Amino acid sequence: KEARDDTGQHMNFSQYTEARELSREIAARIERNQSGVDSSSFADTSDSVLKPSMEPELEGNGSGFVIGRDGETTFIVTNHHVVEDCAKVTVVYAGKLYEASVRAKDANSDLALLETNIPSARPASFSSLSRARLGEAVTAAGYPLQGLLSKSLNVTGGNVSALAGLGDDVKHLQISAPLQPGNSGGPLLDSSGNVVGVVASKLNAIAAAELTGDLPQNVNFAIKAALVRSFLDIHGVDYQRLPSETKLDPEKLAERARQFTVAVHCWK
Repeated sequence: KEARDDTGQHMNFSQYTEARELSREIAARIERNQSGVDSSSFADTSDSVLKPSMEPELEGNGSGFVIGRDGETTFIVTNHHVVEDCAKVTVVYAGKLYEASVRAKDANSDLALLETNIPSARPASFSSLSRARLGEAVTAAGYPLQGLLSKSLNVTGGNVSALAGLGDDVKHLQISAPLQPGNSGGPLLDSSGNVVGVVASKLNAIAAAELTGDLPQNVNFAIKAALVRSFLDIHGVDYQRLPSETKLDPEKLAERARQFTVAVHCWK
C-alpha cells in the first residue's frame, strides 16, 4: 500500500486513471479464476473491464506560489491539506489552467510541493533575514472563496502579531492579515515582496467564542519561512533569498505577488 501511494504521487491524472483500470482488470481476472472460470476466456475481456463511473469533481480550492524552475518544470509550494487525497490537482495562473502533480508532501509541516509547467511565471524569493520580526507589516496573497469573490488575486495586509502559533507552536507565526477559505497555501510577504511564510489557517472564531465569551478578530497563522526552506532543501529544489531593504508601495507589492501566486484546485 505504501509503495502504491508513493508511486501514485509521481503519476499524472491520465496515468493514475489507466493504472486504476488495470488494477480493476487484474482483480476481476483473479476473481474469475478463483470461481473456476477457464483462463482461456481472459483474452477477450477488455469490454467487461470496470470503468470509473465518473470524472473527478472539483472538491476544494486553495492557493500556492511558484518558488523555482528546473528546465521546463515549475515548482509550486502549497499546503498539504489543500491537496490531501486529491485524484487530480490543477493550478490557475494568469487565467490559464495547468495540470499539476504532487512531487512531495508532509502532513506534519502541512506543506506540499507541486510540479507543473508555467513558462511565464516568475518565481518568488525568500527574505534573506533569518526570520520574520514581531510587529512587521505583512501581506497575504491568494485566491479565497473562489466562485464567490473576484477571480483576480486577493491581497490583505496586517502585521506579525506573535512569533509562535497556538500553544506556542514554534512552526507558525500569528498574523493579523484577514484570511478566508482558499487563502491556504498562499505566500505571506514582507514589505519588500519577499516570502516570510506560507498562509496555513485561521483561528476557529466560533470555538474560541464559546471558550472565552468573545469573538476573536483576525487571529490567523502562517508557516515560518525557515520550515518551508528546509522542506525545499530536503526535496532538492533551489530557491532565491533576497535582501528585504527596498520597501514597495502597495500597488507594486500586489503586482509582484501576481507574478508568482496561483490558485490550486483539488479534484476528487
